[in-house]
Amino acid sequence: MVNSGWLGLRSPKGEGGSIERWAHASSAKRLACVCFALFTIHYSLFTPIAATAAISLGWAEGWTNASVEGWTTDGGDFAALTHSATGGNPDGYLRGKFSATGGPPPIESDVFKATTAASGAAFTGDYIAADVQFVLFDFLAEDYLPSWIELQFYAGAHGGTGGGDHLWYYSLDDPAGVGTWESYQADFSFSSGWTRGDFGETEAEFLADLEHVEWIGVYVERSGDSAEQFYGIDNFMLAVPEPETWAMLMAVAFALGLYCRLNGVRVPASVRFWRA
Repeated sequence: MVNSGWLGLRSPKGEGGSIERWAHASSAKRLACVCFALFTIHYSLFTPIAATAAISLGWAEGWTNASVEGWTTDGGDFAALTHSATGGNPDGYLRGKFSATGGPPPIESDVFKATTAASGAAFTGDYIAADVQFVLFDFLAEDYLPSWIELQFYAGAHGGTGGGDHLWYYSLDDPAGVGTWESYQADFSFSSGWTRGDFGETEAEFLADLEHVEWIGVYVERSGDSAEQFYGIDNFMLAVPEPETWAMLMAVAFALGLYCRLNGVRVPASVRFWRA
């Protein structure tokens, strides 16, 4: 018998078992095998899932259909909120417009807003129970840099700590330039910078409010220029802690184990997953 060690497999000697064949395979074939295994693991873990009537982790709203997908404004100063079929990152995106002012511009702002009616309610609900850790999205300033950009979420009234009915916001860095998509990420930890602006908020209130998210969105304040201005968002997504990091560690461990097995490198018993 040919002992496959920590892989826990055996194949009869001289009968052309899989381990026997791979032990005599060329380096090119071995490398091809490892690459295929890595691709299979990555594909199976990161193929996007469809949004459902509950929080969807790892699914991005990309506005690929000819619709705003139920997203709204905050009743602010966007003259229009529309779906653009091209120019996204890639394909379609959600586009907000500030009209030309014809004079010294007032301070105008609005929010790209996802309520329970948006994207199949994929972005509202109990973030704690769903283990939501991050929010990610892409932002586009088409012709003018915004004066201010931030993430916001609103928690409705509830019976938990603080009672809810709170608006939380998280300041974001200005885009690096106009005409190109820029990716943003923020985590839902109190210490990362979320605030209500009243300097009396607590972490207990923040966590309680994350259990009752009624809407989340991207706040934009227009440039100081009086001209017509357009801004867009794409690939809006909620995520769990660093999924790609865990997947890569799993893939590397698998690849190293396979390489050691095929090249006769003996793995110490202390680091084997199990012994045959």
